[in-house]
Formats: sequence, C-alpha cells, structure tokens
Amino acid sequence: MRIVGSSGTSLPVGFVVVVGVLVVAQLTLQVVALLSLVRLPSARVSIGGRKWVWALIIVFGELVGSILYFVVGRLPVPAPDPSVTATGSAAQRALDVLYGERPEPPDVEGVAPGREP
Repeated sequence: MRIVGSSGTSLPVGFVVVVGVLVVAQLTLQVVALLSLVRLPSARVSIGGRKWVWALIIVFGELVGSILYFVVGRLPVPAPDPSVTATGSAAQRALDVLYGERPEPPDVEGVAPGREP
C-alpha cells in the first residue's frame, strides 16, 4: 500500500510510519531535555553553567542536540561529604521538631542532671 502525497508522489506506508515514530521520539526527547535543563541548577550545567547555550543546542540540534545534552551537557551530582552524617545537629533538630525534645539521660546514680535526690 502506498500513500499519495500532495505533489502526486507515492510513499510506502512503512516509510511514513518510521518517519512518524522518529518525529514523535524527537519531540518527546526535546521536551524532556528542555524540562531537565530548566530544573537543573546552573552549577550542574556544563559550558560554564550557561543554560541558554544548551537550550539553543537542544532546539536547533533536534534529536542530536537533545542526546548531546543528556550525554555531555549535565555535570555529575557531587558525591556527598562523608564528614557530614545524619547524626549531625541538623538531623537532631529535625527529630526534635517531629518527635519533641529528648529527655536528658539519667545520671549514673539514677538521678537526672539538675535534680536533687
């Protein structure tokens, strides 16, 4: 089966389907790349954090531009600092807000600090 275009030429249906799938894939990838670019902090964008450069590459580079953005346009997430742990003061403040402050542990003799026996 063939599809007849406006100029009178006929195109195979398989060709039209493949082109349609590629167009949908390209548009989807471009939208996802642009949304990723908008949500990404400027510090994690290569080329000096200039998002507008990558926006132009994604829009005008079409399918290749979107793929380039995902491959080389985003810098990796920095590794967490091992010196900062979940037992720090920020974590304790969060626990205090959620569950209330912890009572002081009892003294060695069984009396809480600041209290007379």
